[in-house]
Amino acid sequence: MRSAMRQELSKRWETLSFRTFTTRAADYYENGSFGCKRMNLRHLAESAKFHGRWRWNSKEDHPSWEKVLIAAMERVRQLEESRFAPAQPWLADMVIPLCSPKEIHAVNSGLALLGRSLPPRMDDADGWPPDSQKAHRAKEYNRLRGHWRHAKFRVFIYMVCGTFGLLGKHIEPDASVPEADVARLAKGIFADLPEELLRLFTAGRSVRSVAVDILKPQLHLAVLEEEVPTGDAAVYLHHLARASAAKNLGNITLLLHPDFLEHIRSWKVSTLFQALVSGSWPQHVDFLYLGWRHEGPVTAEGRVASHLRYHCDVEPWKGGKIGPCDSGYNPILLQNLWRMAFGRKLDPVGGDDLGGYDFSQLLVTRRAISRRSPAYWRYLSQVISARASFELLPGTRGFISRRTDLSVNDPFNKGVCAWFEHIWHMLFDPSFFPDDADKETC
Repeated sequence: MRSAMRQELSKRWETLSFRTFTTRAADYYENGSFGCKRMNLRHLAESAKFHGRWRWNSKEDHPSWEKVLIAAMERVRQLEESRFAPAQPWLADMVIPLCSPKEIHAVNSGLALLGRSLPPRMDDADGWPPDSQKAHRAKEYNRLRGHWRHAKFRVFIYMVCGTFGLLGKHIEPDASVPEADVARLAKGIFADLPEELLRLFTAGRSVRSVAVDILKPQLHLAVLEEEVPTGDAAVYLHHLARASAAKNLGNITLLLHPDFLEHIRSWKVSTLFQALVSGSWPQHVDFLYLGWRHEGPVTAEGRVASHLRYHCDVEPWKGGKIGPCDSGYNPILLQNLWRMAFGRKLDPVGGDDLGGYDFSQLLVTRRAISRRSPAYWRYLSQVISARASFELLPGTRGFISRRTDLSVNDPFNKGVCAWFEHIWHMLFDPSFFPDDADKETC
């Protein structure tokens, strides 16, 4: 009998909304029902005291475990109320550079993880009897809240290695990609994904054919041709310039590699996706590095170690000269990139530095992008991949030589990516803006 009751409770509680669940849980701790559960919770609280994990911000030295649990549930309720779901679904844009056919499978694998991370649908009535007043209240609350779909997704693919490998034909950078080619590439990217996930990529639209709804996920395909390939940096900046100028920025933009699952922990991908579709993403967070690796331990102030000083010597007695550096890190390239981005000379002695964040997997909001003008993003996207920018590097003889100027083992300017990975926060987060950052060069 007790087992059957537990199964019924579990069945009804698993589809509750967050608000109803926390309300019922608080009632459960207050009214003292199910003595065996109370005993387990008491033992849990006593164990926390014994192992030094008991924290209580109150004048009361020895509160009862019931008070602690009730206070904890109240704290959870306050957190839930502080994260207001958006009135309209957010647009979340995934911006991805694509070079080879094998990367299509990598993108598909990343999207498949999102499909496995979909939260379950909630019961509109939150488990209350269908005709009861509480059920009507719950339905009204959930009608305004939505099941959990508080975000729609768009995928922007930039073909950066030409189009022959991906489409089997040449398409000029400024030309529109034919719909048939977009559909063919979309078929590989969205292959075998669950219908519930595909609906998040259709922006609510489907095409009816022979009495069957055929989902048409949104895929925006463009060709980007750089004078000197940069891997990801110019793609990201080009999209920000293009979308902000057209006033087509999503509420949130995810700047990702095709194999983003190699650079972002899978649990973080799932958690981020669930926060977006449930509307629980904290709207005050404008920028986030998603990569899992950084230099050194995080300090008490929340800072990571310096990427610049980790790989290069800085010599104050020589006027702040940078170098020598580890293999693959060109100090002249860094100084040029800094001047391009911020319009002045890099001054490591005066405080200019780079946080050590790897992988360039980023989340940034429309508000953060809009702090700088479309002209700034356009200028920066062009100058970091322009041939003339690299003719300033030592060893250049009037042309770009992969052997002399670029990384020998990479088909793109890996040096730009290596430094830019640690500059993004200074472009988006005002608390890290270098001095004179508002003096944009356009």
